[in-house]
Amino acid sequence: MNLLDKANRILQNSLVDADTAEYYRSVLADIQQSIDVMQNEKILALHNIWEQNRNGVHYYVVWLLDENGRRLKQVKRKCREELEKVIIAHYRKINVRHTVTDLYNEFIRYKADLVKPNTIQKYRSDWNRYFVTDKEFVEKSYKSLKKTDIDSFLAGMVKTHKLSVKAFGSACSLLRQMFIYAVDNDYIEDNPFRVKNSIKKNCTSMRRKPSEQETYTDEEICLICEEMERRFSNAPDNTAPLGVMLAFEIGVRIGELMAINLADVDFDAHTVYIHSQLSADYDMSDLDNIRRNGYKIVDYTKTPHGVRIIPLTDRAIEIINRVIRVNEQNGYEKDGFLFLNADGIQSPKAVEAQLRRGCHHIGIRYRSPHKMRKTYASTLINHNVPITTVQTLLGHSEPSTTLRYYTFDNTGKNAVYENVKNALNSRFEG
Repeated sequence: MNLLDKANRILQNSLVDADTAEYYRSVLADIQQSIDVMQNEKILALHNIWEQNRNGVHYYVVWLLDENGRRLKQVKRKCREELEKVIIAHYRKINVRHTVTDLYNEFIRYKADLVKPNTIQKYRSDWNRYFVTDKEFVEKSYKSLKKTDIDSFLAGMVKTHKLSVKAFGSACSLLRQMFIYAVDNDYIEDNPFRVKNSIKKNCTSMRRKPSEQETYTDEEICLICEEMERRFSNAPDNTAPLGVMLAFEIGVRIGELMAINLADVDFDAHTVYIHSQLSADYDMSDLDNIRRNGYKIVDYTKTPHGVRIIPLTDRAIEIINRVIRVNEQNGYEKDGFLFLNADGIQSPKAVEAQLRRGCHHIGIRYRSPHKMRKTYASTLINHNVPITTVQTLLGHSEPSTTLRYYTFDNTGKNAVYENVKNALNSRFEG
């Protein structure tokens, strides 16, 4: 292992003390400086600098070359060192590789200041999963890509990874935005990105999962709530089991549940105002190594439509009051938030863990907290609540989202079959 590799590996170790890290940072700086000096010497060796005198003024002169080595323009400076700086800067600019990878890295740095860390994480995940594996494509110059190059890449990606329509759309979104960025910065004049229907048709269809995988039945909810009562009685200072019970009553996202504040609850009107969420807090100082620092409350929801008022059932009010009493009895206080422990606001994982362990204990299929949200929506739809109302309560922008992804028959197979038979039998009644 050479010194450069050793220095890089040591600096990647989070346990390295400050003095050692500083030493190896200086080693890297020295190595990089030596590399730069050698590269600059090679650049200057390619250019013929001559001297001339005009009107008694002494100049150093050179022809700057274009990407193909042809003369571009003549430049002169009074100081040779200044002219050499101009030559090096120009040469480095025209000889940047301009690969698809280069464009991606620049695009990610640009977006890091504009979007949420989760979005950057999604970009990086798609890039590493679907793009990096095609080394030939990502090493091509994006300035020379043609529409047919994009066609070949997308077709190969779909075939290699057997992408669903949703995954394909996500990967296409990243590539599309990268080329829009390139056009906006005048790196290229025309955007070569396109998606041919013939390629999209080769994506695997997204089959709708059965209700028993996407929602909980009323019977299962009763069993889970009984289990949560048992778990709460065994650890009466932990309100996470009560969080599971409340989630079934209000259908919010898990991050929104953990961000509920007493000030958001209107006990007279029996409503709760949803306008914030508990969000992962990331260290974005190194985009190649994004780390989660914990969680923080942010005063926005997943989408602008997520700001909403939700009605509270009597049971929901009773659960909230129980949470308040637990906090008072244990001295938990953090700016009026509901779900607390001795360290502050509980993480979403606390509720998820209670649900997972509870399902395992009572012997039923575990479904994520997001499935509790689908259960809430399906229950309302199955009880004839208008779709536009359910859409609003879920914080969706379109009713189609609610119908397509959140509406299932969660009454259970036996009840469904009975309903069907009763409906058919009623034809002959009366």
